[in-house]
Amino acid sequence: MAVELVLWHEPARISHADALVKARTLRELSPHPAIAAFADELMAQLPDVDRKWDKKSYLKLSIKSSAARSAVPRVRYLAAKHRLVCFDLDTEAVVNPPLLRRNDGYELATDKGFPIEDPTAEHLARAAQSLSDDNWFMVLEGHDDNFVQCGYGARAAVPEGHYMLEVRDEKHLQAEVASLDEVIAAFQAEAAGDRSWRDSFTWQPVVNLS
Repeated sequence: MAVELVLWHEPARISHADALVKARTLRELSPHPAIAAFADELMAQLPDVDRKWDKKSYLKLSIKSSAARSAVPRVRYLAAKHRLVCFDLDTEAVVNPPLLRRNDGYELATDKGFPIEDPTAEHLARAAQSLSDDNWFMVLEGHDDNFVQCGYGARAAVPEGHYMLEVRDEKHLQAEVASLDEVIAAFQAEAAGDRSWRDSFTWQPVVNLS
């Protein structure tokens, strides 16, 4: 299965929902010289990436799964360099160029996926639902280096089907959780700026053995 990315120029920050509409329809995309410049540099560095483009307003890339781990970060880097947005059609997530990003936003990362900036409630739910022995952790990190993260199963030192939830701000704490719904609700509340969810758990300090 290939990773499909759509890139174009935006004068202001665009949301995941608005970017989804544009990426699917390829309408209302204004011509910009950065498109051609990006395409030239992309083909010089990643000549095997399949592309569809109108040579003025957008590029649609298809990257083989076997090459995605190295190719997608390179595409994102070049998009940032040329101030283009980069939308992932599979995760329905947009990466805005650095000058358009929020200073107070969150970033979601998982063991197997690519980072998502300012994740929606749906992004967070999907990430939690995909936790497994193979894709065993997710983390929601803020601009101040504080985070909420969750590990699954044996690799997180909890029984199969359980989760180890962690928070770090003034203290680094952890709690074992048996309910996936509670994990999802915790991440969604944190992303919404509501930290009252923390009162629902019995926390223990994380011991750093290093």
